Amino acid sequence: KWSSGPGLPGKSPQGFGISAWGTEAGLFFSGFDGILYRLAESGDAWIESARLKQPRFFHRLLPHKNELIAVAGTSRSDTHPALMESVTIEKEK
Repeated sequence: KWSSGPGLPGKSPQGFGISAWGTEAGLFFSGFDGILYRLAESGDAWIESARLKQPRFFHRLLPHKNELIAVAGTSRSDTHPALMESVTIEKEK
């Protein structure tokens, strides 16, 4: 059953060009600000889980073991972020 969830945290245009992925550890998204958020088990809040070294949008998050790999994308600066970087993810404690 579909229902509304919590709004995305961060400043506008945080929902622009995001990437999201669901794993056994939870539902994750990252957007404009470079923060990787995980949906709380209660489903009513987004929790900061990690930070990308290079914030990016229009990228893809891909799961690999206990990591999410951020692939490609663009940034607010004049430079493009490195092709890939990974962050470790864990279930909510």
